[in-house]
Amino acid sequence: MPGLYVHIPFCQKHCPYCHFATTATGNESEHQSFLRAIKAEAEFAKNQYGLETFDTVYIGGGTPSALRVDETKELFKILRSSFSWPADAEVTMEINPGEVDAQKAQVYKELGVNRISLGAQTFHDHHLERLGRIHRRKAIVEVFRMLREYQFKSINMDLMIRLPDETLVELNSDLEKLCGCSPEHISVYDLAVDQGTAFERLHKAGKLNLPSEETHLEMEAMVQNILCQNGYNDYALSCFSKPEHESKHNLNYWYNGEYLGLGPSAYSYIKGVRFQRALDYVSYMTKIRKKDFDVIHEDVIDDVEKEAETFLLRLRLKNGAPLSRFKKYAPHVQSRIDELVEMELMEWYYPYVRMTMKGRAVAEEIFARLVLSSKEARTQNSCGIIP
Repeated sequence: MPGLYVHIPFCQKHCPYCHFATTATGNESEHQSFLRAIKAEAEFAKNQYGLETFDTVYIGGGTPSALRVDETKELFKILRSSFSWPADAEVTMEINPGEVDAQKAQVYKELGVNRISLGAQTFHDHHLERLGRIHRRKAIVEVFRMLREYQFKSINMDLMIRLPDETLVELNSDLEKLCGCSPEHISVYDLAVDQGTAFERLHKAGKLNLPSEETHLEMEAMVQNILCQNGYNDYALSCFSKPEHESKHNLNYWYNGEYLGLGPSAYSYIKGVRFQRALDYVSYMTKIRKKDFDVIHEDVIDDVEKEAETFLLRLRLKNGAPLSRFKKYAPHVQSRIDELVEMELMEWYYPYVRMTMKGRAVAEEIFARLVLSSKEARTQNSCGIIP
């Protein structure tokens, strides 16, 4: 079954590194208008695509915990009026430390949320301040303890590395505190300097002192070693989990499964078509008020392109992908994979091919090398020997 993603754009404050579709102007009136828009889009999606049942539900953003208790209840009422999911479905809610009290936690639990994703990022207050986060270390610890009291099945904590002026000693301290909390899942993100952000302007002005590439590689190795030593399985790039706590929603993406996205900037992938309805909050609200459900971006994925995408997504997993199953895609990239194996960036783990630890550090470069051009994707080629 497909996954359902709902993008909540509201934040108390816009972080200087963030490029997501968010707004820091949300008030009660805007929240209500947004919920009406989600209801309209959900009803349209149900009728248009015939999707009714989902295996996973992910409420992301933005900051879903910016919604009040009554607004969160209304959101779930809207979703359940158009869709359903089984009692054992993975239902994830993203939250920020400092925004969730006992009442909200209780309501999340009553609504069927069984997985929390906590945006910790770092335990160092000076880095949190530089990142524009509204919380501090104390709030992370307090909200985590409270979430444990409500016995959510799984808690993920986000860790951001490669922060401006971050040292290896500071990262080691962050990892120790993370492991001390012992969440079921940890997501590790490199700070990205994205186009159009305040951090990009600082970077261009030479005022954003990021760790060197050498230090960055040491950070990646430190994360890997410490988390694995503490019982976490690096089941996918940047994702570490305790046994049976892998993110089912993300695994659906990496197996190239179908999903429906609601809200500003959200993508959907249904019946071989990937599409997006609106880029940002303002354009989303404008379109939905006009009952304009046309997409602004659409890719029709043919069989070869689907194989290529599925293979590359599977490479994000620790075990990699069985190349022999990708008969339309494999002939185009056999020689490139052989080169990557020679460079010790990939390896055979028969019948799978996967990235080595060395390769995982430069994963984006490997993906770029294995992406097919439009011409290659449409040229049928029967040569190549697949082990």
